[in-house]
Amino acid sequence: MNYIRKYDGFLYVVGTLTVCGLSGSGCRTMGQIGSQKHPTLALEIESSWRLDSQSTRFDASGIERGPNGDLLVVRDSELAVYVVKFRENSGVARLVRHARYAVDGSERDVGVGRFDIEGLAVDEKGDVFLCDEYARRVLRFTPRGDLESIPLELTGAEEFFSSIDANASFEGIAIGNGNLYLANERNRGRLLEIDLETGRLLSTFEARTGTSAWPDPHYSGLDFHNGRLFALLREEQAIVEIDPQDKAVTRVMRYHDIEFDRRHRYKTLVPFAGIMEGVLIENGVVWLLTDNNGEARVADDTDARPTLFRCVVRMESQGSN
Repeated sequence: MNYIRKYDGFLYVVGTLTVCGLSGSGCRTMGQIGSQKHPTLALEIESSWRLDSQSTRFDASGIERGPNGDLLVVRDSELAVYVVKFRENSGVARLVRHARYAVDGSERDVGVGRFDIEGLAVDEKGDVFLCDEYARRVLRFTPRGDLESIPLELTGAEEFFSSIDANASFEGIAIGNGNLYLANERNRGRLLEIDLETGRLLSTFEARTGTSAWPDPHYSGLDFHNGRLFALLREEQAIVEIDPQDKAVTRVMRYHDIEFDRRHRYKTLVPFAGIMEGVLIENGVVWLLTDNNGEARVADDTDARPTLFRCVVRMESQGSN
């Protein structure tokens, strides 16, 4: 993620802060204004782990439950999937490169000279899907470990794509009900619904909390669970639950207190920037994963490891319309 390109300059920031300030004490999350428009859940940490890897820097960018039940993550700089290996009674987990879902780009043609892996999904057959932001494409690992590019017909979505910023497209991916969902970041935040079998674009839509001062959504992760699509909005510190049939938001889950907890808070080049980029929804549990861009935590400026959070619901309020 490039902070300079991501925000449209100083006036954008000042305008957001002004709106937030005018909203008074109701603005708990930077850029949040007004009352809740949807039933709202607040998340709290049940457990957390710093993720150890052999790399000096691991920019985690996607999380999913694997075909064999393992918890899988990806990083933006590598065409590889990693398995999270938990340690008993430890706040540290080890990242191990998957033996099957990995490609050495220097030894095998991956179609482009550069890539930026930003999302991870697994279908019912056990195929593992990655979205590549830099090349605006979707890649698939078969159960045998073969890697291939998925043909996509995105006619009708071009207006949302940046024509000048190569690293501005797919930030999240999910699979459900026979469809592929992609979260486009820039020039305009938009969710894309694609027929998984044909690669044809079915629809584009926007889903938000309804209380944000941000003029454009910043999606950074997607997941599909129990017939619902979930989109992570990093600058709002929120996850929206979406009915995929009518594209309506049914609930909002907020995690502001988790991201800004001093024990876990990371330093950022832009003070209000969100760093959550991975989301996985399971029965009663929400997993969140940081992409802290190599920055250390406020509480320990020597520790730049990403953090994995296992979260539960703290409360529920109906909000007001």
